[in-house]
Amino acid sequence: MTSKKIVEAGYDQLKARYGQWTLTVDPSHRVDYLKRLMELLSAGSLILELGCGPGIPIGIEIDQAGHSYVGVDLSREQLEIARANVAGGKFIRADMTEIDFEPGSFDAVAAFYSIIHVPRDLHAALFARICRWLKPGGLFVASLAATDNPGGVDAWIDDVPMFWSGHDSETNIAMLEAAGLRLLRHEVLQNFEDDQEVMFLWVIGQRVGLETQTR
Repeated sequence: MTSKKIVEAGYDQLKARYGQWTLTVDPSHRVDYLKRLMELLSAGSLILELGCGPGIPIGIEIDQAGHSYVGVDLSREQLEIARANVAGGKFIRADMTEIDFEPGSFDAVAAFYSIIHVPRDLHAALFARICRWLKPGGLFVASLAATDNPGGVDAWIDDVPMFWSGHDSETNIAMLEAAGLRLLRHEVLQNFEDDQEVMFLWVIGQRVGLETQTR
């Protein structure tokens, strides 16, 4: 089974259990970074979330703040839950490495705990695509791997198999900058998931363009 199929099948199998689990183990980092993003956005912004899962808490917060929200996910089951949770959202079932949007489509792109499910040899190209989808001055907020992981499958929630992959923080930062993003903030923060310490790189980047170059 390919890594993509493992991720899709895993989240389909977990259904609502994933949302229940993540709300019990997720520290405040995701909410904090969403708050920072919202403070930087203009009213009525268009925001894309890659790997939206059940749409909580990100989709709900964006929708309630009066912004427009687009969620992309591989899992049919997670998207069904997300549609029920985020009434004003638009949802697309797709692979984030294969879907494409017009250049300059979004004011912001978010990817929380999702790019870690993509094989890392695809990350640089994905960052470049994300940068292209952003308007000049647009924002990218994400949690990424903080340690080197060439890719593998582990038993996860309720022993459901899940694929993970990622680069160390320094490599991620270099790839983001090479893609055309100026990092406004980045830090490595600790999570505890079922009593296991997991480190993530949290970033806010801004697409370099005429707007940002003249500020």
